[in-house]
Amino acid sequence: MDAFFWAALGLFVLAVAAGGAFLGARVLRAWRAFASLADAAGTSVVQLTNRVDQLAAHGERSTARIHELTEAVERLRKTHARAMVLVGAVAEVQEALRLVRAFVPR
Repeated sequence: MDAFFWAALGLFVLAVAAGGAFLGARVLRAWRAFASLADAAGTSVVQLTNRVDQLAAHGERSTARIHELTEAVERLRKTHARAMVLVGAVAEVQEALRLVRAFVPR
């Protein structure tokens, strides 16, 4: 019975050591996976931050361009209104000339 006890104890110690080695290997593998994930996430965050900065700059440029276009449209409306006044004046002059020509003999 004494030999059986020592054999069982030896098997138990061997099982604990093998389990500890297996657990250590799994923990190391999990840690490496976590570290790899953390590095990838850090890189992704940097890329995302850069893209957000680019989009913010693009938005600012777009806002400035929209303001410029709004001003240009307003100037165009004023110019169109002036042109319509001039067209109306030319039409009045042409009408007056047509009326004068009606009374002038050829």
